[in-house]
Amino acid sequence: IKDVPFYRTPKSFYDNLCEAYPDAFVYLVSSPLFGTWIGASPEVLLEVAGKDAKTMSLAGTLRTDDSAEWKEKEENEQNFVSTFIKSQLIKSGIRTVQEGPRENLVAGPVTHLKTEFTFDIGDRSVGAIAIALHPTPAVCGLPQNNAMELINEAEEHNRSLYSGFVGVIGEDKSSLYVNLRCAHITTDKAYLFVGGGFTKDSDVESEWQETENKAGTLLNVIENL
Repeated sequence: IKDVPFYRTPKSFYDNLCEAYPDAFVYLVSSPLFGTWIGASPEVLLEVAGKDAKTMSLAGTLRTDDSAEWKEKEENEQNFVSTFIKSQLIKSGIRTVQEGPRENLVAGPVTHLKTEFTFDIGDRSVGAIAIALHPTPAVCGLPQNNAMELINEAEEHNRSLYSGFVGVIGEDKSSLYVNLRCAHITTDKAYLFVGGGFTKDSDVESEWQETENKAGTLLNVIENL
Protein backbone atom coordinates (compact mmCIF):
# COMPACT_ATOMS: atom_id res chain seq x y z
CA ILE A 1 0.00 0.00 0.00
CA LYS A 2 1.40 3.39 -0.99
CA ASP A 3 -0.06 6.74 0.13
CA VAL A 4 -0.30 9.03 -2.92
CA PRO A 5 -3.09 11.42 -4.03
CA PHE A 6 -3.84 9.27 -7.10
CA TYR A 7 -7.02 11.12 -7.99
CA ARG A 8 -4.67 13.86 -9.27
CA THR A 9 -2.12 11.66 -11.00
CA PRO A 10 -3.52 8.58 -12.83
CA LYS A 11 -2.74 9.96 -16.30
CA SER A 12 0.80 10.93 -15.22
CA PHE A 13 1.21 7.48 -13.68
CA TYR A 14 0.18 5.86 -16.97
CA ASP A 15 2.40 8.11 -19.10
CA ASN A 16 5.42 7.44 -16.87
CA LEU A 17 4.81 3.68 -16.98
CA CYS A 18 4.69 3.79 -20.78
CA GLU A 19 7.99 5.64 -20.85
CA ALA A 20 9.65 3.37 -18.28
CA TYR A 21 8.49 0.08 -19.82
CA PRO A 22 8.10 0.49 -23.60
CA ASP A 23 8.13 -3.29 -24.16
CA ALA A 24 5.41 -4.08 -21.62
CA PHE A 25 1.65 -3.96 -21.99
CA VAL A 26 0.77 -0.81 -20.07
CA TYR A 27 -2.87 -0.03 -19.34
CA LEU A 28 -5.11 2.24 -17.29
CA VAL A 29 -8.75 1.22 -17.00
CA SER A 30 -11.63 2.33 -14.81
CA SER A 31 -15.13 0.97 -14.30
CA PRO A 32 -17.89 1.19 -11.65
CA LEU A 33 -17.73 -2.63 -11.62
CA PHE A 34 -14.14 -3.01 -10.43
CA GLY A 35 -12.69 0.46 -9.84
CA THR A 36 -9.49 1.87 -11.35
CA TRP A 37 -6.56 -0.37 -12.23
CA ILE A 38 -3.18 0.27 -13.78
CA GLY A 39 -0.43 -2.13 -14.77
CA ALA A 40 2.67 -2.89 -16.82
CA SER A 41 2.75 -6.58 -17.69
CA PRO A 42 5.65 -8.25 -19.50
CA GLU A 43 3.87 -11.60 -20.05
CA VAL A 44 2.11 -12.32 -23.34
CA LEU A 45 -0.74 -14.76 -22.88
CA LEU A 46 -1.75 -14.73 -26.54
CA GLU A 47 -1.02 -12.53 -29.54
CA VAL A 48 -2.78 -13.19 -32.85
CA ALA A 49 -2.36 -11.52 -36.24
CA GLY A 50 -4.45 -13.23 -38.89
CA LYS A 51 -3.78 -16.93 -38.32
CA ASP A 52 -0.32 -16.40 -36.81
CA ALA A 53 -0.34 -16.76 -33.03
CA LYS A 54 2.22 -16.45 -30.25
CA THR A 55 2.38 -17.16 -26.55
CA MET A 56 5.23 -17.39 -24.04
CA SER A 57 6.45 -19.29 -21.05
CA LEU A 58 7.66 -16.75 -18.48
CA ALA A 59 8.95 -17.80 -15.08
CA GLY A 60 12.00 -17.57 -12.85
CA THR A 61 13.12 -14.23 -11.49
CA LEU A 62 16.40 -12.45 -10.76
CA ARG A 63 17.10 -8.82 -10.04
CA THR A 64 18.21 -7.17 -13.26
CA ASP A 65 21.38 -5.94 -11.55
CA ASP A 66 22.16 -9.45 -10.22
CA SER A 67 25.00 -11.13 -12.12
CA ALA A 68 24.24 -14.57 -10.66
CA GLU A 69 23.59 -17.51 -12.97
CA TRP A 70 20.15 -19.08 -13.21
CA LYS A 71 19.77 -21.96 -10.76
CA GLU A 72 18.11 -25.31 -11.40
CA LYS A 73 15.14 -24.15 -9.32
CA GLU A 74 14.33 -21.26 -11.68
CA GLU A 75 14.95 -23.38 -14.79
CA ASN A 76 12.60 -26.09 -13.49
CA GLU A 77 10.00 -23.47 -12.65
CA GLN A 78 10.04 -22.23 -16.22
CA ASN A 79 9.98 -25.77 -17.61
CA PHE A 80 6.73 -26.43 -15.75
CA VAL A 81 5.13 -23.53 -17.59
CA SER A 82 6.55 -24.53 -20.98
CA THR A 83 5.31 -28.10 -20.62
CA PHE A 84 1.85 -26.88 -19.60
CA ILE A 85 1.59 -24.51 -22.57
CA LYS A 86 2.56 -27.18 -25.10
CA SER A 87 0.11 -29.64 -23.55
CA GLN A 88 -2.78 -27.16 -23.58
CA LEU A 89 -2.15 -26.18 -27.20
CA ILE A 90 -2.14 -29.84 -28.26
CA LYS A 91 -5.38 -30.44 -26.33
CA SER A 92 -6.86 -27.46 -28.19
CA GLY A 93 -6.15 -29.13 -31.52
CA ILE A 94 -3.00 -27.19 -32.45
CA ARG A 95 -0.85 -29.62 -34.42
CA THR A 96 2.31 -27.63 -35.14
CA VAL A 97 3.92 -25.61 -32.35
CA GLN A 98 7.30 -23.96 -32.90
CA GLU A 99 9.31 -23.55 -29.68
CA GLY A 100 11.93 -20.81 -29.60
CA PRO A 101 15.14 -20.73 -27.55
CA ARG A 102 15.15 -19.93 -23.85
CA GLU A 103 16.09 -16.28 -23.39
CA ASN A 104 16.27 -13.62 -20.72
CA LEU A 105 13.48 -11.04 -20.65
CA VAL A 106 14.30 -7.82 -18.78
CA ALA A 107 11.22 -6.35 -17.10
CA GLY A 108 12.47 -3.22 -15.33
CA PRO A 109 13.98 -4.17 -11.96
CA VAL A 110 13.70 -7.92 -12.61
CA THR A 111 14.69 -10.41 -15.32
CA HIS A 112 12.78 -13.58 -16.21
CA LEU A 113 13.39 -16.72 -18.25
CA LYS A 114 11.29 -16.66 -21.43
CA THR A 115 10.47 -19.15 -24.18
CA GLU A 116 8.21 -18.13 -27.07
CA PHE A 117 5.84 -20.50 -28.84
CA THR A 118 4.39 -19.75 -32.28
CA PHE A 119 1.61 -21.62 -34.06
CA ASP A 120 -1.22 -21.39 -36.58
CA ILE A 121 -4.46 -20.72 -34.71
CA GLY A 122 -6.55 -21.90 -37.66
CA ASP A 123 -10.28 -21.39 -37.16
CA ARG A 124 -10.08 -21.51 -33.37
CA SER A 125 -11.26 -18.46 -31.48
CA VAL A 126 -8.89 -16.19 -29.58
CA GLY A 127 -11.05 -16.55 -26.48
CA ALA A 128 -10.99 -20.35 -26.55
CA ILE A 129 -7.19 -20.53 -26.79
CA ALA A 130 -6.74 -17.84 -24.12
CA ILE A 131 -8.95 -19.78 -21.71
CA ALA A 132 -7.04 -22.99 -22.48
CA LEU A 133 -3.73 -21.29 -21.62
CA HIS A 134 -4.95 -19.46 -18.51
CA PRO A 135 -4.13 -19.74 -15.68
CA THR A 136 -0.59 -20.94 -16.31
CA PRO A 137 1.40 -22.67 -13.54
CA ALA A 138 3.26 -19.39 -13.02
CA VAL A 139 0.17 -17.80 -11.42
CA CYS A 140 -1.74 -20.88 -10.30
CA GLY A 141 0.49 -23.91 -9.84
CA LEU A 142 0.28 -27.61 -10.66
CA PRO A 143 -1.76 -29.79 -10.64
CA GLN A 144 -4.07 -26.95 -11.60
CA ASN A 145 -7.26 -27.96 -9.78
CA ASN A 146 -5.45 -28.90 -6.57
CA ALA A 147 -3.40 -25.71 -6.71
CA MET A 148 -6.50 -23.55 -7.17
CA GLU A 149 -8.14 -25.19 -4.16
CA LEU A 150 -5.04 -24.55 -2.04
CA ILE A 151 -4.87 -20.91 -3.18
CA ASN A 152 -8.51 -20.37 -2.26
CA GLU A 153 -7.87 -21.86 1.18
CA ALA A 154 -4.53 -20.17 1.92
CA GLU A 155 -4.77 -16.68 0.41
CA GLU A 156 -6.58 -14.30 2.74
CA HIS A 157 -6.94 -11.52 0.15
CA ASN A 158 -9.05 -11.38 -3.00
CA ARG A 159 -6.87 -11.33 -6.12
CA SER A 160 -9.61 -9.45 -7.98
CA LEU A 161 -8.17 -8.62 -11.44
CA TYR A 162 -4.63 -9.64 -10.52
CA SER A 163 -3.33 -12.69 -12.43
CA GLY A 164 -6.28 -12.59 -14.80
CA PHE A 165 -5.68 -11.47 -18.37
CA VAL A 166 -6.09 -8.09 -19.99
CA GLY A 167 -5.77 -6.70 -23.49
CA VAL A 168 -7.56 -6.09 -26.76
CA ILE A 169 -9.39 -8.53 -29.04
CA GLY A 170 -9.88 -7.33 -32.60
CA GLU A 171 -11.20 -8.78 -35.82
CA ASP A 172 -7.77 -9.46 -37.32
CA LYS A 173 -5.36 -8.71 -34.47
CA SER A 174 -5.50 -9.44 -30.74
CA SER A 175 -3.11 -8.97 -27.83
CA LEU A 176 -3.75 -10.48 -24.40
CA TYR A 177 -1.40 -10.28 -21.42
CA VAL A 178 -1.38 -11.85 -17.97
CA ASN A 179 -2.28 -9.07 -15.54
CA LEU A 180 0.94 -8.86 -13.51
CA ARG A 181 2.72 -5.86 -11.90
CA CYS A 182 -0.58 -4.08 -11.39
CA ALA A 183 -2.30 -1.87 -8.84
CA HIS A 184 -5.83 -1.03 -7.76
CA ILE A 185 -6.02 2.75 -7.36
CA THR A 186 -8.35 4.43 -4.87
CA THR A 187 -8.63 8.10 -3.97
CA ASP A 188 -5.41 8.22 -1.98
CA LYS A 189 -3.87 4.75 -2.13
CA ALA A 190 -2.52 2.20 -4.59
CA TYR A 191 -2.86 -1.46 -3.65
CA LEU A 192 -0.01 -3.26 -5.42
CA PHE A 193 -0.40 -6.88 -6.52
CA VAL A 194 2.67 -9.05 -7.10
CA GLY A 195 3.50 -12.68 -6.39
CA GLY A 196 6.03 -15.48 -6.40
CA GLY A 197 5.92 -19.17 -7.20
CA PHE A 198 6.77 -21.88 -4.68
CA THR A 199 8.45 -25.15 -5.63
CA LYS A 200 10.08 -27.83 -3.48
CA ASP A 201 13.35 -25.89 -3.76
CA SER A 202 11.93 -22.50 -2.75
CA ASP A 203 13.29 -20.47 0.14
CA VAL A 204 10.66 -18.38 1.93
CA GLU A 205 12.88 -15.35 2.46
CA SER A 206 14.07 -15.39 -1.15
CA GLU A 207 10.50 -15.65 -2.44
CA TRP A 208 9.47 -12.69 -0.29
CA GLN A 209 12.38 -10.64 -1.62
CA GLU A 210 11.28 -11.57 -5.13
CA THR A 211 7.89 -9.95 -4.51
CA GLU A 212 9.67 -6.85 -3.19
CA ASN A 213 11.75 -6.69 -6.37
CA LYS A 214 8.69 -7.10 -8.58
CA ALA A 215 6.86 -4.36 -6.68
CA GLY A 216 9.63 -2.02 -7.79
CA THR A 217 8.14 -2.09 -11.30
CA LEU A 218 5.39 0.25 -10.11
CA LEU A 219 6.98 1.72 -6.98
CA ASN A 220 9.93 3.14 -8.93
CA VAL A 221 7.46 5.11 -11.04
CA ILE A 222 5.19 6.06 -8.14
CA GLU A 223 8.09 7.64 -6.27
CA ASN A 224 8.60 10.07 -9.16
CA LEU A 225 4.97 11.20 -9.43
